[in-house]
Amino acid sequence: ERERERAGTQTVFVVCVALCFFGGVWKSTVTLLGLVRKPELRRALVLSSALSILQQFTGNANVLFYGATVFKQAGFKSDAQATLSQVFLGIGKVLATVFAIYAVDRLGRRKLLLWGTALMGFCLAALATVTTVEPPEKTPAINGTEANDFMPGSTEVKAVSLLSLIVFVMAYSFSFGPVVWLLVSEIFPDHARGKAVSVSTVFSWGSNLAVSMSFLSLLDGIGFGLTFFLYTAIGVVAFVFIYCACGGS
Repeated sequence: ERERERAGTQTVFVVCVALCFFGGVWKSTVTLLGLVRKPELRRALVLSSALSILQQFTGNANVLFYGATVFKQAGFKSDAQATLSQVFLGIGKVLATVFAIYAVDRLGRRKLLLWGTALMGFCLAALATVTTVEPPEKTPAINGTEANDFMPGSTEVKAVSLLSLIVFVMAYSFSFGPVVWLLVSEIFPDHARGKAVSVSTVFSWGSNLAVSMSFLSLLDGIGFGLTFFLYTAIGVVAFVFIYCACGGS
């Protein structure tokens, strides 16, 4: 089942990357080499590409794509409980997106990115901590066959996990989610925007592919807690990068 998930995810993302790149190649007059040679375009390209990569490597895509797997390893016993928990993620995502529409011009892009990244890192650290203190345990083997299900977690672990993931998704939805795409479209001049945005989009979907394809392997290899501690560390890197690279704009 996991191999089918990986294969399906890979196919979708490869197609998206190809469409994003070739869709923007002929929509600008500047060449790809020109984006790199001109200092003002090169700086904007590095900034937009780095933000696009960090946007994906904070792990939001995995929480959404593999939500049922995440919740079951966080202590939710049944598929119904895990699926219902995803509904709360969706509600939080919608509310936070509405807030972003209202706040992006009033508070500014940089503030939203910094606040959202800090909140995302805190939530990931909380999730990683509780699942490290009380790690998920697989159900006992039956007739010598290893089970792929997990034992139900304590009420405290489930409550902290659910709250952390809801706030994490909300923080992403008012910061990295909309603001990065907005910045990418704003920082390039008209004559270079089409090709530059297509390059940034390729980095975004390519990173999404890498993160999504590696997630299940990370869970199997280093465990649930360490996987989310890794995403926490990436969140810290993202916060420092935004603070330093975006200046006061």
